[in-house]
Amino acid sequence: MDKKLIENWDKAIWENIIKIDGKMLNEVEKKLKVKFPMADKKYIKAYNNARSVNIVFRIEREEFKVDFSNFNIDFLEMNTKFFLSLIETYFPSQKIVYILSGREKVNTKIEETVLIYYKQYEICYDFTKNEEEAEFCLITYEEVVEKDGIEILKKEIVEGTVKKEKLENVHSLKDLFEYMYITDEKVEKEEVFYIFRETATENEIKEFQEELGIKFPENYENMLNRAREEGVRLYPKKWKVKVPRGVMEYDTGMYIDLKDVKETYEIFLEEHKPYPKKLIPIALYGNGDYACLDYRGKLNTTLKEPKITYYVHDEIGNRRFIHLADSYDKFLDMIEVDEDEIERREKEIEESYFYGEQPLED
Repeated sequence: MDKKLIENWDKAIWENIIKIDGKMLNEVEKKLKVKFPMADKKYIKAYNNARSVNIVFRIEREEFKVDFSNFNIDFLEMNTKFFLSLIETYFPSQKIVYILSGREKVNTKIEETVLIYYKQYEICYDFTKNEEEAEFCLITYEEVVEKDGIEILKKEIVEGTVKKEKLENVHSLKDLFEYMYITDEKVEKEEVFYIFRETATENEIKEFQEELGIKFPENYENMLNRAREEGVRLYPKKWKVKVPRGVMEYDTGMYIDLKDVKETYEIFLEEHKPYPKKLIPIALYGNGDYACLDYRGKLNTTLKEPKITYYVHDEIGNRRFIHLADSYDKFLDMIEVDEDEIERREKEIEESYFYGEQPLED
């Protein structure tokens, strides 16, 4: 059975808490034209932007995982824009500021695009009656988000789902803690490695080579097949050797799957004219440049071991091709796992989690 948060603070787990000071909070009050309850300010400062790992808010039939709002002045307007438009539409002339929120996925529909339905929960200060003495309310609604891949095309509130109710026995954030419970959910920490996955079949990989009259390096093709079967862990890497001028020094590139190889290659042929037909992009750099299999040669044959060429993509009218390695295997020999970067990321991940009650300032 879940335990009350207020009696088990030592078991609470939070992530990404970004504390703010009193000066910042004063700026937020000025921006919103409200006065937060004095007793609540220490909690707002200590739990700003916090996302709970194992804490749920439970009242009657409603339950959701708790996220504290972000009251950093630099993000305030951006973070509250959608919520303010909701208030203006459904609760005109009311002065409402959300302090806790939660979201639960309720349905997914796959059509030409993906439609994801969420139930949204917002626990809010209601300053409508008095800008210096807030009441508390719970606003719930359903939201549909339309996505194409990772891109959000549109999001809107489902008509007829918006509800608001006053929380009668809540007069401060401390009162809200009475409705919060510790669950047995564990931390699923981010990994320092990236898993590269290939979706193309072995036949599709071979057909692409036959279509272009090329042959992939053996180790590159083996890597694609392994990425399809089990995924390939790619750890942070660094250059072992000095790279030619013009190559991104702090980025060794990330593989792109065959679908993106095809699409990128076709775009380059169409939009980056003149672009060599025997230059196949296989890895993307953070600045938008690519590492390519380069089958160009004096004998004009494409069945030999390709070189690796770095394509500087954005110098319009003066695009550049920089030689990196005489073969794919020699290209791999140029890079190594960056142990220092792995250690830095592991420390960063660990420090993003907070355990127990946070120190509260008066």
